[in-house]
Amino acid sequence: MNFNVFILIKNIIEMFLDKIPGLSEHFFPKYNFEKILSHHEENEIKNSNNLFFNTYKIIINYFGDHYVSGLQYYKNAPYPLYRDLFDPICQLYKNSINNLENGKYSLYNSILPMYMITTYNIYGTNHPFYLNIIGGYGKVKKSKPTVLNPLRTIEFYGFDITSPAISNKTMYLDISFKKEFNLLNDLKQYKIIVNMKSKNILIK
Repeated sequence: MNFNVFILIKNIIEMFLDKIPGLSEHFFPKYNFEKILSHHEENEIKNSNNLFFNTYKIIINYFGDHYVSGLQYYKNAPYPLYRDLFDPICQLYKNSINNLENGKYSLYNSILPMYMITTYNIYGTNHPFYLNIIGGYGKVKKSKPTVLNPLRTIEFYGFDITSPAISNKTMYLDISFKKEFNLLNDLKQYKIIVNMKSKNILIK
């Protein structure tokens, strides 16, 4: 399969993960981001990473440039998803999602659905009167009240974002096979005690 076609299909699959039968309402715990890009870095990626830049351009258009904290890449780690937020996200970004689903995007002007999904949770649901009001100051101000799955058991769509200081000290990401053995040697320097009942980890 052509790599560009693979990327586009991958993006479509991500946008409709909620259609997996028997999927849990909530999976994975925390968001893990890289630092916010500077204006200089934003200008550099305009031509080098069109998908990322195009996606954030749409997000900012909907939520407002004074509401979105900045452009941030995900770290290569799991991130939290709420099953019942997928439908209202598709409603909000209807035109973009239809273009993605119907193959109207090329690899160079497409979108990254996972950023739309997670930023909706961070910015859109972070309002005391969500579902009636979606947070933000862009096009969302004209959006209709959100309709969610009536069988849901979750009322508050909370989230947590790991601070860079914590994630840099506790997360090992993008480990190559060559580095794997060095990492194991590094970890052997510590005595790690795990209390499974209290879920505490003591490192000595």
